[in-house]
Amino acid sequence: MIRIFTLVLNFVLVVMIWSGIKAQTQSKKFDFGKYEYTGTAIEQAQFLLRNNFMGQVDNVGAKLPNGLLNKIGIGVNIEKKALEKYLIDNGIQPKDIGGSLNNDLSYISHRGQKKIAKYFVIHDVSYPSYKYVFPANIDSPSWNYNILMSWKDTVSHIYITRTGHSKTMVDLSKGYRATKFESKVLGRKSKGLFIHVELVQPRVYPPGTYKTAPLAPTPAFTVQQYRRLALIYLAASFRKGEWMIPAYHACIDEGLSDGHDDPQKFNLQMFSDLLDEILNNLNQLSNDKT
Repeated sequence: MIRIFTLVLNFVLVVMIWSGIKAQTQSKKFDFGKYEYTGTAIEQAQFLLRNNFMGQVDNVGAKLPNGLLNKIGIGVNIEKKALEKYLIDNGIQPKDIGGSLNNDLSYISHRGQKKIAKYFVIHDVSYPSYKYVFPANIDSPSWNYNILMSWKDTVSHIYITRTGHSKTMVDLSKGYRATKFESKVLGRKSKGLFIHVELVQPRVYPPGTYKTAPLAPTPAFTVQQYRRLALIYLAASFRKGEWMIPAYHACIDEGLSDGHDDPQKFNLQMFSDLLDEILNNLNQLSNDKT
């Protein structure tokens, strides 16, 4: 009798767990057959870039800037020599942007086929926490957390400080999981499908506590951060050969317990504009050679 009861209980638990996972993945529109989100590249980006604030994600798809609408899912047409010259002219080394442009991106194996990283996930560190006000120097080199050596824990592929400097923790050729959705739902097989970049952003409380400080500064991120993020997105897409699908951490973890609310107050238009600015500079470098 005890054995039968145990078998029934285990069956009920399996059904409950499967039902929970099914509901979670359905809400995220993830297709396990293709091992990617459903819809076109643009539709996936609209779903994964929905506005979010303090853990609440909009039900309405994101309105993408024209600069992203004209790129996502399309082949990257960038002259490698121009990109290399841009990096040299601006004192940027491969280790600052995720590794060598010659290296492929990370990938997964799905149904016997190689599937190159598809999603470029934007995070913020939500740290450190201050009780009432931010220090006046959070956007200057004097703030301790703008010193790259302050960041030692590997939680994503790359960190970007508020002064626009970056540090690669894991080369983009190597898979790394940095969301609850990857670790709790998709499992180890997903290691390599997502690229993760952390933007340094402190928070204040109350409301909340030291561990749940909810409010970001204004502006949430600096122009220098957006520019470096745009460059890393460009470099990653160049290595893939196709403009990646950008995503917010909050949208990927939506509905999961202990999910995150980052990046908070991200300016998608500024990110797109600075990406176009870099591309214009690259075009100029290409034209100067002709």
